Amino acid sequence: MSITNHFAKSTYVTISLEYQRIVCYFFSMKKLDLRKYKGYLFDFDGTLVDTPQVWANAESRVLTEYGINRSIAFKDEWALFASQNEDNGEPLYIQWWKHIILKYGIKGTSAQELLNKSFGLGGQMLLDAPYIDGAGEFLKILKQQQRQLGLVSMTTDTLIDLIKQNKVLQSVISLDDAFEQNIVTSDMVKNRKPHPDPYLLGAKQLGLASEECVAFEDSVEGARSSVSANIDTLIYIPDSVSAEKRKQLLEISPYHFKSFRALKNEFQK
Repeated sequence: MSITNHFAKSTYVTISLEYQRIVCYFFSMKKLDLRKYKGYLFDFDGTLVDTPQVWANAESRVLTEYGINRSIAFKDEWALFASQNEDNGEPLYIQWWKHIILKYGIKGTSAQELLNKSFGLGGQMLLDAPYIDGAGEFLKILKQQQRQLGLVSMTTDTLIDLIKQNKVLQSVISLDDAFEQNIVTSDMVKNRKPHPDPYLLGAKQLGLASEECVAFEDSVEGARSSVSANIDTLIYIPDSVSAEKRKQLLEISPYHFKSFRALKNEFQK
């Protein structure tokens, strides 16, 4: 066999295998009947509201004051950092800003000062942040059908209380109306995502077994958390997600969607 023919055959086999994976993922997703579950557990950051981008914008504005132009959003870097660094007696956000100070060699300030600035800016932005692509309408339909909803977020109690004041979200459905008292925050669990603890607590709040729930996630750490809690997991993968991250996510759970509007239509059949 010539080198050319060998390369062509190898390429064909590679493409064929990739095609088989795509077909497998497609049919796996179709087999997940969302209407069979008793409990619906939602991640917040990046799934219902694009808060990672809010914090990325706030962080960039803070760093600009120190002559640092950070054009790359910090979403994935923060998610990885958070999953690898427990509080250990020191708040995770302080650890994060110490990391940023060392990374960029920032002088004449402290992690606490930078944290205060970013929280001040980000907090104001959060008050105007909308639901992602039909997510609010989807929550509203589930509530109208008297389904049990829970929020499983690694956001703090303080930030959740702030977000509850968001008038844009309230105009569709408020967090209180959607989730009532069924809200898990980072302050409630010893082990953050990707550990199963947050989702185990989320199911417990609903009075349900893990197998009776389905989770909606957007991050690698979050999906690992829900899957390790033995909860079927549907992953939000919009077109903007990179091919590498998409591959990572689908290796954790084959069930995925790119728009809440499609899910909403399924419940309106």
